[in-house]
Amino acid sequence: LGTESLKKAVQELGKKRHSDVRYHQLDITNRDSCQNLATFLKIEHDGLDVLINNAGFAFKHDAKEPPEEQARVTIGVNYEGTKQVCDVLFPLIRNGGRVVNVCSSEGILSGRYSDDIIARLTSPSLTVADVDKFVEDYKKVVNVCSSEGILSGRYSDDIIARLTSPSLTVADVDKFVEDYKKACIGDKRKENGFPQSAYKVSKAAEIALTLIQAKELMARNILVNAHATYRACIGDKRKENGFPQSAYKVSKAAEIALTLIQAKELMARNILVNACHPGYVNTDMTSHQGPLSIEEGADTPIYLAIMEGNEPTGKLYYKRRIIDWNAPFHG
Repeated sequence: LGTESLKKAVQELGKKRHSDVRYHQLDITNRDSCQNLATFLKIEHDGLDVLINNAGFAFKHDAKEPPEEQARVTIGVNYEGTKQVCDVLFPLIRNGGRVVNVCSSEGILSGRYSDDIIARLTSPSLTVADVDKFVEDYKKVVNVCSSEGILSGRYSDDIIARLTSPSLTVADVDKFVEDYKKACIGDKRKENGFPQSAYKVSKAAEIALTLIQAKELMARNILVNAHATYRACIGDKRKENGFPQSAYKVSKAAEIALTLIQAKELMARNILVNACHPGYVNTDMTSHQGPLSIEEGADTPIYLAIMEGNEPTGKLYYKRRIIDWNAPFHG
């Protein structure tokens, strides 16, 4: 796909192209892939001067994937992937270089997070560990189960009493699933108080496990909850824990926070690190709903990549201007 895109771009540029454009495979979620690119850059160019982190991912609004998977994949690419490729490539950036993290206005904090979370992310002493904790906290408040795990009307009173007992243990849940397996032999499920569906049983067991985990981790102030794909089992705790629903918003807030930290770390090498919102661009990611052309979307990232002199570092830009990360966005 990358090779085909490059070939098409070269053809479209025609005589406007004044330099060689080369393609190299990169999967920012795969450390070996990042390292392969680093090795190539070291051998071929002995380093690099400009790094634009443009890789990103977003689920569509009507995505059917459960919230837990959306959080894992989205944060895995947009934040953890960006962090990983930076860790690998930063040693190769020559002094005086430029780093641009293409983020989004979706990473704006104002009106989307609790005061406590905003205070943590805007702290002058913010560290990568703090940002890691921010995304992990988000993941923890969504533990996806399914409405198929609901007990009512599906199990005998005895089984329901056992699974809802305040003294429930992991051993009890293990026995529940083992009893189901035994009841499947000769198909004795119904007379033993079970539904036919193994999926229903597995999800009921997962919800039961969630209740036990919540008690075990309470002393460490770790919240463990279940979320039903179709209707609430126990509840989605994102809002009450100060987070927006969107994993994409969280991933982009984390990416902007990472930019601020990187800017401080690379200041001694005179490497400028900035983030930018490219605007709502007409691409596959926006389902081609964006009003901006690709060229218009690329304007600010390129501007930041070729800035000269003592320009600001550790800032968020939109249309070549600095915008406040913690203020309402007016695009």
